[in-house]
Amino acid sequence: MANDHEPTTFEEAFERYIEYRTRFERLENDFDEYQQSSLNYEQELEVQLKQLDSQSHRLQQELFVERTQNEQYRERSEQTIKQFDKRLDQLQEELNACKNLNEKLTIYIRELEQTNDDLERSK
Repeated sequence: MANDHEPTTFEEAFERYIEYRTRFERLENDFDEYQQSSLNYEQELEVQLKQLDSQSHRLQQELFVERTQNEQYRERSEQTIKQFDKRLDQLQEELNACKNLNEKLTIYIRELEQTNDDLERSK
């Protein structure tokens, strides 16, 4: 008794061979296409990776330059603030000195006026 899956004649065996051969060729073709598309995709990804690496390197360099400039600006700003504070202190000291001189001169003028009044009365 023959199995239903087993070919019984040469023609059936040959047809089954042709069927399997066709399936194999189709699968082999699909596999070749898959490998080629996979290779193409891998190449595209490598190109993108190189571009991104290049961009990353460029951005890191720009970041370094920006940080360096930022540090320079910060140092200049701090130096300017120190100079401003020093000048402000000097001006405050000058103002205090002027106020003290004004106060002394005001007292001196009052004393002179008092002395003048005393002299005028004594005449």
